[in-house]
Amino acid sequence: MKRRYKILLLPTFVLLTVSAYSTFALLAKENPLSISMTKKTILTAAPIKKRNVASVQSEQTLKFDCTKETHSAKVYTPQVFIKFENCPAVATIQQLKLLNETNKYAAQMFRPQRNLIATDYIQLSKGENILKFEISLNDKQKKTQIIKIDRQNAEIQ
Repeated sequence: MKRRYKILLLPTFVLLTVSAYSTFALLAKENPLSISMTKKTILTAAPIKKRNVASVQSEQTLKFDCTKETHSAKVYTPQVFIKFENCPAVATIQQLKLLNETNKYAAQMFRPQRNLIATDYIQLSKGENILKFEISLNDKQKKTQIIKIDRQNAEIQ
């Protein structure tokens, strides 16, 4: 007889756990409340706070042309990945630098394709970020680009 109870115990526990979870999920859908457990009460509810768009999407990819001197963009994420197209040939480039002058973040640069330069993820401060992109060529020329990225703090509900 005891063995039968042990066999029924696990399915019963799973069934009760799933039904409790379903009830909490249904309550959260019908009434937008976040549900949390505390020591004093079994169940407390607080209104859900607005979330930033960046909490949904944490990075964004921007594409710029190496032949232009200035660029600007508006983003809603705390970091960006930048790709520069139409860049000089690899053999003519001596050094690449990209610095976010707003927060002093120095990005790493990569050459994944022939006329393409890419960065790692660049951390952005809230508001306007000014990035300075320098290409030093073998003939001692320097090509400098200024990139203005405006990080917005948009909220969604």
